[in-house]
Amino acid sequence: MIKLSSNTIEELKSITKSLKYVERNVPKAFSAALNRTAQGVRTEGVRKIKGTYQIKYRGLKNEIRITKANPKKLSAILQASGRNIPLIQFKTSPGKPPRKQPKVLKASVKKGKNKAIPGAFVANLGQYQPGVFIRTGPGRRAPVEELFGPGIPVMLGEPGVVEHMRKEADRRMAGRLDHEMKRVLGRMK
Repeated sequence: MIKLSSNTIEELKSITKSLKYVERNVPKAFSAALNRTAQGVRTEGVRKIKGTYQIKYRGLKNEIRITKANPKKLSAILQASGRNIPLIQFKTSPGKPPRKQPKVLKASVKKGKNKAIPGAFVANLGQYQPGVFIRTGPGRRAPVEELFGPGIPVMLGEPGVVEHMRKEADRRMAGRLDHEMKRVLGRMK
C-alpha cells in the first residue's frame, strides 16, 4: 500500500512542472547551439578557403548563407552560392593594368602554385573593374574573353575544406550544447 501525504503530492507537482519546463526548453537550447555552431563553422570555412586559395574577395562570408534552426526544425544548413570569381580577384602579376603589358601574365589561384598564362593581359574595359582577359581569335583586334577562377561553392566543396569544417562543427557543437543546456537548466526553478 502506498501512502501519499500532502508534501509528497506537492513534490510530484513540482517535479512534473520541472519536467515540462525541460521538455519545452531543451529544443530551444539545441537550436541556439546549432545556430551558433553554424556561424562559427562558416567563419572557419572562410578562413580555410583563404588559407588554401590566393583570394582577395572580401564578400566571401556573405556568399555562404545559413538557414537557421528553430525548436521545430532542429537542423542548420550552410549553403554557398555564386558564380565563378574573376581571376583578378586572385593573385595575379600584374595586379592592375600596367602601362606596358608583360610578356606573360602570371596567376595563382591556389597558394604556392604560380602559373603563366600566355596571351592574357590585365585591362580596364569600359566601365568595368579591371580584369584578366585573353583574345579568343587570332590577331590584335579579335574579341576578348574574361578569365575566371573557381566559384565559392567549388572552393567550399574541396575535401580539405569540408573535412576541416566537419571537425570544427563537431568541436563547436559539443561546447555550445553544453553551454546552452547549462543556461536552460540554470533557469529552472
